[in-house]
Amino acid sequence: MEHLVYYDIAAAFVLLTALVAYHLRKYSDNFQSRVYRVMLYALLVVSTSDFLLFWEEITFGKTGTTVLLYICILGQVVAAAAYLLYILCLTGRVERFIRKEKGWLFVPAWIVIALLVVQLFIPYLFKVGTDGSYQRQNGIMLFYLCMIYFYLILYYFYRYMLKSGSNNKILKDIHLNRIYPALQGYNY
Repeated sequence: MEHLVYYDIAAAFVLLTALVAYHLRKYSDNFQSRVYRVMLYALLVVSTSDFLLFWEEITFGKTGTTVLLYICILGQVVAAAAYLLYILCLTGRVERFIRKEKGWLFVPAWIVIALLVVQLFIPYLFKVGTDGSYQRQNGIMLFYLCMIYFYLILYYFYRYMLKSGSNNKILKDIHLNRIYPALQGYNY
């Protein structure tokens, strides 16, 4: 399957527009707006590094490709965790989550970070050739499972909001932010 860099370019422009709008609106500096800002910046880093990975006119060699892959994977984890935290803020469950659940929802993020540390010593997620090309390894499936976990939890909170008959403004915000999975492409 061939990768289209136009998708990454379009995502970068959408994210830049959202970031400009965010900074022009001068949101209050509460926890929810900081989480939203982290999510936007993480997505921008992911789409930019993804674009650089697949742009055919430029090659980075083994070290550059490895660094870009680390940035992509880490950015995707940070963006997914920030998105989950943002939805928790919108649903009003973030305080309960911090007090009672003690962060168990973010176990997949820690698993992926541990996989990245293991990747330093053993090519478990990907293997990079000397020419800068890379090949996915079997461990990438664990990364995909961790990302699916985030989406299942998000789906649970979204369904919870629909069943509880929550405020329409919150549901509209969640619908608006469903663009996140479209910007998050798992292309590699």
